[in-house]
Amino acid sequence: MTKPKDKALDRSARETLKLCRADVEQGRWNDVVARTHDPTLILSLPQLLIYRLSGALATGRDDVIDEVAGHVSSLTGREAIAYAVIRDLVANRRSGLAGRVLLDNAFLHVDHRLLDAASTIIRNTLDEDLQIALGELKKVASRGGSEMKPMPTEFRFSPQPSIDHLGSVKVQRSSATSPHHVIALRREARLFRKVISAQLQPKVLERRNVFTSAIGQIWTEDGRILRPRKSPIPWVERSSVPQIGIALSSNRPSAGIYHWLVDHLPRFAFLGDSGLVADDTFKVLLNGSNPGFEQTSLDMIGLGDSTYRIDRPVFVERLLVPVVPFEGMAGWRHLDSVFAVMVERAIEMARAHGVTLPERVYITRRDAKRRPLTNEVDIEQVMQSHGFEIAEFSTLPLWHQIAIAHQASVIASPHGGGLAHLIFSRPKTRVIEILPIKDGAYNLRFNYARLCLTKGHDYVAWMEPQPVKGDAWTVDLRAFGPFLARTMRGA
Repeated sequence: MTKPKDKALDRSARETLKLCRADVEQGRWNDVVARTHDPTLILSLPQLLIYRLSGALATGRDDVIDEVAGHVSSLTGREAIAYAVIRDLVANRRSGLAGRVLLDNAFLHVDHRLLDAASTIIRNTLDEDLQIALGELKKVASRGGSEMKPMPTEFRFSPQPSIDHLGSVKVQRSSATSPHHVIALRREARLFRKVISAQLQPKVLERRNVFTSAIGQIWTEDGRILRPRKSPIPWVERSSVPQIGIALSSNRPSAGIYHWLVDHLPRFAFLGDSGLVADDTFKVLLNGSNPGFEQTSLDMIGLGDSTYRIDRPVFVERLLVPVVPFEGMAGWRHLDSVFAVMVERAIEMARAHGVTLPERVYITRRDAKRRPLTNEVDIEQVMQSHGFEIAEFSTLPLWHQIAIAHQASVIASPHGGGLAHLIFSRPKTRVIEILPIKDGAYNLRFNYARLCLTKGHDYVAWMEPQPVKGDAWTVDLRAFGPFLARTMRGA
């Protein structure tokens, strides 16, 4: 039975959490730090530690950040909170501290999230000693799997052509948006132009005699973990699962249409000249519970009969794992067996259905559950006054979405999955992204700028602030209207 004083402490902790949420909505970060100073409250409700860290990061309180890092040792049994601290530190460019937290807390080393966390830190730090130490930790946790190299394979992508046209990036902001966000996006654009200019020929890796799960984990019969994901490995016997001779790994957790169109579709381009499509034993692995647009996409490029949807582990003798980073997409013609084919079929369907494809389109997010834009209706009216047709992609079949994106000369939208269809657009398309921004969110929020640079689009961002712990955001209409007018004069 809970002691009376423990009940009082629990009530106090929950009241503090409620007050912190209100503080966050008003941007009162110093108050958040002040309210969460009592370690007994954090022990009672460890979620307060995340608020304390967010407040310290927002106010630049290095002493409090270090204190939070030290407090992780008390989170045995609350590993999810500990890994949230590590994730937030990495997202806010404190990978060194995140690495030390991971190394110094042995109770985290037996958690299934360790391998992903260690890999993320290694990618985001320049500290070679830390990289080595985390690499050794990965080696132990993966049972040697992190040291296993892929096998050679005979399958190849077509040679990557030279870049005909690199895109451009321009950024403007509302008065409520901190200038440092603009500086960050411009800096990222300059660096990314150099990255994609170098190009990187896509390649096909191969894993032999492995298990893989619905969410894309890969491991061997002798227990070595090759790809962990953020869930425990479902250990099984080979004799108890389906067995496949050769397959392409495209099974993963559902992560929305952006990650499918941009991260996964380019990986199928090597199949056109591989001879595998005609092989009845070849399978494209998909997560059985993922959205239907995956199957629809593969149907459009002639791979529909090869798909194998899994909801439990399978054993694969030859598992093909294509690698196509952004710089591997630059040039694009080597990916025509996917994207050009899908565009051609989408346009055919549009003609067959007699649909009109607008020159200027605004992809609305009025039905979005994440990052709702509070005055989207007003934004739509502003866009219509400049000749934009409003398209609600969530109500349209995939071929219609692709046809609209390919035909339009100007595409505008709040940040969201609808903009992923830029991958089907023609070079030099004008793209206007209304971008909610906050510290720690640059990695994914800047991806459409990166995609536009790769595709040769002319990208313009209008930035608005998004609360650090909030979801809803608003566009300053008085400033956005003139911005749009200026932008369209140059379209």
